[in-house]
Amino acid sequence: MSSRQQRVLQYWGRSNTHQHWFAIGLRFGQKFFNHLLYFICTFVFQLGSGSGQTIFKSPNIAKPYRWATFKMKPQVIIFKRPVKVLQIFRNINVYDKTKKSFVGRKAELIWNDIKSINGHIFENELYLPEKILTNPDLNTCDLITITDDNPHQSSKEINFKNDENYNYCLHLNRPVKVDIFKIERQDDVLELHLNYGYFEIGIPIRDNFKICEIKKNNPVEIKINGKTDHSMSSGRERIYKEQHYIIEYVGDFNQCKILREPYSYVTKYIPTEIKDIDLIKQLW
Repeated sequence: MSSRQQRVLQYWGRSNTHQHWFAIGLRFGQKFFNHLLYFICTFVFQLGSGSGQTIFKSPNIAKPYRWATFKMKPQVIIFKRPVKVLQIFRNINVYDKTKKSFVGRKAELIWNDIKSINGHIFENELYLPEKILTNPDLNTCDLITITDDNPHQSSKEINFKNDENYNYCLHLNRPVKVDIFKIERQDDVLELHLNYGYFEIGIPIRDNFKICEIKKNNPVEIKINGKTDHSMSSGRERIYKEQHYIIEYVGDFNQCKILREPYSYVTKYIPTEIKDIDLIKQLW
């Protein structure tokens, strides 16, 4: 065999070896890419059914409505003892003398469906917004409130809610203040008391008294009104305030799941069967 033939055979031998390893690498790369693509598609499909809009037939019953965002597995907080949860709907109308007539402010007193990001109950599980983790009493409290404002209320000038805190973690070993009320526990029964304040309620002056007992799944609506000067020393124009609250004890929970930001809202409907307590007074 000539030297030229030997060189040709050596070349093709090396070339075939290169082609062989190239083919192996190509097959490996294709398998790796296929597995990676399968993993990504599976991950997106499983997590794509995240928390979107939810419809509430009442404050404590929800069903899926539409999926809009991804949802990672929520963090679970275990309470040291069962925690009672109150759903509070708030409709506060602040107005001047031009709307003294009920007809002029009737639309603002109508309850509307509420888009809430302040916590909810879904399939007998409690969901609370991430910001509640900053409350040092979360793990030891006896009572948690979820407060939602009626979307058409006319004013945000409410002294007791300047912090915009819609979730309170409270201990019931003593009376606790919630807006214009105090809540007390007597033999494991929740009692709702009026907690009068001039700037919070106004004139006429009211005596503090027990309004009612708060019973599970028996919502109660309290209506109260008053008039105040904007400041007792400023001499500004008198304002009027009418406040409607719906309070429902929705259950006891041993744990909660944390909703991460950005929150997807749920739509809550106002309960239809409500005990009405009317404390409205004639103001003029």
